[in-house]
Amino acid sequence: MKLILMSTILCFASCNLLAQSIYIDAVSNSLGNNSGTYKHVIVQRGLTYEIVLTENDAIFNTHDNAKMVNLGVMYVQPPRKMTIKTIEQGKKTYVETEGNLYFFFVDDARLNSGGATVDIKEVNQ
Repeated sequence: MKLILMSTILCFASCNLLAQSIYIDAVSNSLGNNSGTYKHVIVQRGLTYEIVLTENDAIFNTHDNAKMVNLGVMYVQPPRKMTIKTIEQGKKTYVETEGNLYFFFVDDARLNSGGATVDIKEVNQ
């Protein structure tokens, strides 16, 4: 009984992304001259996801509080088309992917601070 329950919990956690919120950091997830890496999120292949930028306090210049107003998401759209879309505050973005989402800001990150939260929700099966 414990084995079945544990298997069910593990499968739910890894097989079904119903909805989740993730944080993209304006320093470590900024791609530019001073390196940085994207935020990688694994999702189920072949489904459509709704992505919404829900909170954003990302700054690209801490001297004058200049805001970043959007961020990027890169993914492979079936059949095998590399795609980059812009995620904007208050707008829903829909993606179908082969299983991976890569979120990022574009800047050198030297004077960045804050970040953004996006909600990812499965909209079909």
